[in-house]
Amino acid sequence: KKLPLIYLAANSGARIGVAEEVKACFKVGWSNESSPERGFQYVYLTPEDYTKIGSSVIAHEMKLASGESRWVIDTIVGKEDGLGVENLTGSGAIAGAYSRAYKETFTLTYVTGRTVGIGAYLARLGMRCIQRLDQPIILTGFSALNKLLGREVYSSHMQLGGPKIMATNGVVHLTVSDDLEGVSAILNWLSCIPPHIGGPLPILNPSDPPERLVEYLPENSCDPRAAISGALDSSGNWKGGIFDRDSFVETLEGWARTVVTGRAKLGGIPVGIVAVETQTVMQAGSTIVENLRTYKQPVFVYIPMMGELRGGAWVVVDSRINSDHIEMYAERTAKGNVLEPEGMIEIKFRAKELLECMGRLDQQLINMKAKLQEAKSNGAHAQMDSLQQQIRSREKQLLPVYTQIATKFAELHDTSLRMAAKGVIKEVVDWDRSRSFFYRRLRRRIAESSLVKIVKDAAGDQLSHKSAMDLIKKWFLDSSVAKGREDAWVNDEAFFSWKDDLGNYSEKLQELRVQKVLLQLMNIGNSSSDIQTLPQGLAALLSKMEPSSRKQMVDELRKVLG
Repeated sequence: KKLPLIYLAANSGARIGVAEEVKACFKVGWSNESSPERGFQYVYLTPEDYTKIGSSVIAHEMKLASGESRWVIDTIVGKEDGLGVENLTGSGAIAGAYSRAYKETFTLTYVTGRTVGIGAYLARLGMRCIQRLDQPIILTGFSALNKLLGREVYSSHMQLGGPKIMATNGVVHLTVSDDLEGVSAILNWLSCIPPHIGGPLPILNPSDPPERLVEYLPENSCDPRAAISGALDSSGNWKGGIFDRDSFVETLEGWARTVVTGRAKLGGIPVGIVAVETQTVMQAGSTIVENLRTYKQPVFVYIPMMGELRGGAWVVVDSRINSDHIEMYAERTAKGNVLEPEGMIEIKFRAKELLECMGRLDQQLINMKAKLQEAKSNGAHAQMDSLQQQIRSREKQLLPVYTQIATKFAELHDTSLRMAAKGVIKEVVDWDRSRSFFYRRLRRRIAESSLVKIVKDAAGDQLSHKSAMDLIKKWFLDSSVAKGREDAWVNDEAFFSWKDDLGNYSEKLQELRVQKVLLQLMNIGNSSSDIQTLPQGLAALLSKMEPSSRKQMVDELRKVLG
């Protein structure tokens, strides 16, 4: 319906998580079983635990010399949905939808609370943004950034995305002190736009007479704001500017200071204003998301060897932004998630949980805690104090290696195998075969795209890209080339041979053209005035045709009319 879309932003970004069922029972393969502080080689599951939660992991079996069997965890998928990259593909869908909304209707964001990650991207994709002075717009938290930087660089979210940052970099158009002022700003902005796209402008009776003179007269130089909205002279008298008094609302005041932009009323009619103080060139570029969303050719996103794609960097190239044309792939060693492992464990594997993990896995701690429990039962207070001190010392000794274990555990959620298992990439493509793989894939996609265009031309604009592809696949599978075998669809050479012979689907295209013309004629039939002019239109069409084609058309019409 093309109604204005108002986004009230208050969120914490994409959801993050770890596989709790694996976290509760994984074991550690130590470099030296008697000295855990020397490090570890891998994490694993016992055969019993693997039997219970094997579907949550991708693992391989290792046989020890002692005969013990261990299932070494290569990737953690998790039994529950919503732990990592699958949330980013949801974020990608939201980003594509909001970017499309900006193109199709009026969008406005009001940051009424902290907005993070995809929430921050939406604030930008909607382009028009109002920010409350005490609420940040950030991609990730300051503590996670400090962790990655290895030092305390930031002390608050406001240093990253407060109005002092966002109002001066072109993201935020207006800043307000509270929600009442924010809602007033929204209503004021809405008063300048139609009730829906294509609707009438909201023209009000002006309180400032349209016939009045412009009283502001520049002296040495022109003050653009005074020229727009008027100003007080040296005697305190108001000198009117070009536009209605008190109607001008400046946007992006802190950004590109040589340019003044905003909205005002001129005789009650809403107008947009751009004014300059010096000779400047204004430039604007579309976002990555918008370029990808509207792109009509095949797009391949490939995370290369040792590459990492996380958080917002993933969102802006996700395949769901333009699922008709974008395909996403990753190399076997590539990684992807919402956060880096170091940031993830800060939230999902904190010190308390590290201590719990130690208490579950370290035999010395298990023994000491058992002795402590026994001492408590016996009321041996001196022994209790000694044991508690020993436990704390042991925990302190093991904390570095268990931090490494937690980091590895988080990394196992980042693998390309997990991306493929969650369906957020199409396939894992090894680096050495990536050239030939993408060459073949591009050939196929180009062939499909050219056939889609033919099908859509035959069927008319009402047929979507996906519907056209579904038709092509059905025709192919029903043909003598495929003989109904579903696996034939991935055979490129079989597809090319079928596509290159127009006779394989010419009748199908003709049926689509008949349906298209039928629909057009039915639309004409719904209008009595169009029906009255149909004979004249048909006569005009016949007069412009070649004689042979005209004769054929007349003969066909005679057959139809009996």
